[in-house]
Amino acid sequence: MKKIRRIEIYLTENNISILPVEKGIYFIVLKEGEGQKPMPGDSVEISYTGSFLNGEVFDGSSKKGTNLQYLFGDGKRLPAWESAIFMMKEGSVARLILTSKHTYGKIGHGPVPPDTPVVFDIELLKVASSQKE
Repeated sequence: MKKIRRIEIYLTENNISILPVEKGIYFIVLKEGEGQKPMPGDSVEISYTGSFLNGEVFDGSSKKGTNLQYLFGDGKRLPAWESAIFMMKEGSVARLILTSKHTYGKIGHGPVPPDTPVVFDIELLKVASSQKE
């Protein structure tokens, strides 16, 4: 079954009626934040959960016992993940539904098999600006 088709089934089963922001990338705002938006070079703190379309969790900050902190735009994250965070404000919660093309592709990564679409629930907890006032 094609990856896009698996996502279409997931969207239907979960009563989600949105269009992709790009082919194979679905971005759903679950809670709109009121803080600042991150800019490249800012330090961000993220709480996240990565799961398969069936709901099985394969990764997440709660599994690791700590939130993810990194320099936004450092090039070490999935481009679709960074694009999603760029659209968020501090305090926002979003769901990112991705085909394998936008995640780990034909190779897979850790517990994620090749050609597997995934869902990330992301909360942007904190943005610390790198800009000097």
